[in-house]
Amino acid sequence: MKKLLYTPLFLVFLLLITEHLQAQTFNKRFTGFSRKKLIYIETEDGKKIQGYLNGLKKDKGLIKTVKFKDKIERKLELEASQIKRMYLFPSSYAKVEGILLQNDAVSSWGNESFIDTSLIKQGYALFEKVVIQVEEKAKKGKVMKEKEVMLQLLNPHFSVRIKVYDNPNTENSALIEVGGISVVKGTAVTYYIKKSADKVALKIYSWDYSKKFADIFGDSQDFMEKYGEKPLWMHLERDIYQYTLLTSK
Repeated sequence: MKKLLYTPLFLVFLLLITEHLQAQTFNKRFTGFSRKKLIYIETEDGKKIQGYLNGLKKDKGLIKTVKFKDKIERKLELEASQIKRMYLFPSSYAKVEGILLQNDAVSSWGNESFIDTSLIKQGYALFEKVVIQVEEKAKKGKVMKEKEVMLQLLNPHFSVRIKVYDNPNTENSALIEVGGISVVKGTAVTYYIKKSADKVALKIYSWDYSKKFADIFGDSQDFMEKYGEKPLWMHLERDIYQYTLLTSK
């Protein structure tokens, strides 16, 4: 049997292909976070705080309160309403599928200077405050209202045009635990997405993607001509990545 010879040129080619495939993939959802690694919080009034996580209080999957200790062991607590963005480290970091290196070419597109690329490269998950629409009961049926929530940004490495946020209440084809980290196996049924010019992140459903496709990407003729013939939910990651490439030239 002949042995495969991996020349330096072939290995470089393989590395480039791997990085390209990673670059257009969303990070996975994380629910468990380390208490030994520093967390980084930026508050609404502009303060930057570092500390060690004590716990997260959640309601229906949404973060309500963050409890932590600062570097001099003071116990602190912040409501989600006080936090603009924060970086949390997965509780058992490993080479888990979906933790991606920041793509230098993508990060250079600008308008994302608030993202700490060094923390993303280390494997931190970024949570941001975002406005979403929620359905609430009213006397005359149901009404849509806007609500501020903290959600995990799933595409920090190509979010300059469209941000994709995890919906912690989504149904998934399967959830698995890897080293204490909950990750999605299969395709999420819903995400929240927010275009750079929009105020509110909208929920998109897998079964409604083809109908919403033109609303999301229709402002790029180049993209629509190349990818708009047969929209498929399984191509959402690729579509957002390629749309970002084409509209950032």
